[in-house]
Amino acid sequence: MGKRFRFIHCADLHLGMPIAQAGGHAHWDKPLREATFRAFEQIVDVAIDKRVDALLIAGDVYQAADHSLAAQLAFARELFRAAEAGIRAFIVHGNHDPMDAWRANVPLPPNAAVFGSDKVDAVPLVIDGETAAMVYGRSYAATHVQEDWAASFQRDDDAPYAIALLHTEGPTGEGGQYAPTTAAVLAESGFDYWALGHVHTRAILGEEPYIVYPGNPQSLHRKETGARGCYLVEVGSHGTTMTEFIETDAVRREEWEIAIDAIPDTEALLTVVSERRKERRDAVRKPILVSIRFTGRGPLHAVLCDAEACAALAQRLNEQEYYKHIFVYWYRTENATQADMDWDRRAQLPDAAGAYLRTYAALSGEMGTTPAATLREWLLEIPEWAKYARYFATVDDARLQAAWEAARLRGAERLLGDDEYEAD
Repeated sequence: MGKRFRFIHCADLHLGMPIAQAGGHAHWDKPLREATFRAFEQIVDVAIDKRVDALLIAGDVYQAADHSLAAQLAFARELFRAAEAGIRAFIVHGNHDPMDAWRANVPLPPNAAVFGSDKVDAVPLVIDGETAAMVYGRSYAATHVQEDWAASFQRDDDAPYAIALLHTEGPTGEGGQYAPTTAAVLAESGFDYWALGHVHTRAILGEEPYIVYPGNPQSLHRKETGARGCYLVEVGSHGTTMTEFIETDAVRREEWEIAIDAIPDTEALLTVVSERRKERRDAVRKPILVSIRFTGRGPLHAVLCDAEACAALAQRLNEQEYYKHIFVYWYRTENATQADMDWDRRAQLPDAAGAYLRTYAALSGEMGTTPAATLREWLLEIPEWAKYARYFATVDDARLQAAWEAARLRGAERLLGDDEYEAD
């Protein structure tokens, strides 16, 4: 029988990285600027409250390019707080905080183990004089690692429980820049738990062994929506493993979708958004950054097509959030609405807009089963577009096809013009 123990698995702290701009309002700037610090403090709070034995941090503690002394001081301060509660820390560095990056001479507590970059090292997790587990890890020496480091992790025969700590893009196939590996290497490694970092969306890729990404503890970008946090892991005396996701984000990021079909005017729209805001504030109980995607068709389409009008609507609601501790800030608008018009019928009319819609339909019919690939070919055949060829590789198929679909209505609307549009 082994020894029961608990640990926290977190990664991608990115301490000191501001998560958004909030219109320059001072009341919001501070929580947005300090959100990553508050999230890590919450991790340590959880570790102390749950009486864990170890804190595993799988890379990207901070942004090395920022040379942030504040981030490194905050990291050390929280590790000392954990150490006072008897919690050991096991740390690897990733692509954003590699070992060759600038680092202040900030001491960490003696019970914090930082893995080197030359090879995989093993450090025991000792509890009450008994080795409960062996933790294996390796840090990045520089920003890129093209080798499959996971394949070099070897479990000791006498390890009661083996944890592999690695910053990796995971099973991505060949050509990766961040310690790429394969699902087979991870699954057949002989380890009990792979504590991974780098991927910001939490995922448990397997349970025999456990292959876990906790995601980042605080949303950093627009697409990182929903709860963010870490995993609390409990290991039983027979090696059984149980995981529990713990929310730690200081500021939540959400995307709302609102259909305009039944909304007659801007006042009604503001009421709908206000009601959604209250509902989400009560449910989340922490500041929220909101991106709203408007869909459907109706009279508000023309308003939402006007960037200045959208900004004014957002400002009107955001002003109501000034000085609120739990604010809900509308920071981005996506307009996917349509005018209240029968476009199929409109395509039959003998004018420029009708001809445009018929041509669009004909071209769509020629695309076959790979529309995005066909679009790329067509664009490259146009001399004016040839100079943009090198940028096409950075545009994925979904985005290219979405632009094509949006062009159907946006092009027709521009040909119709405001006067004819209002008269229809």
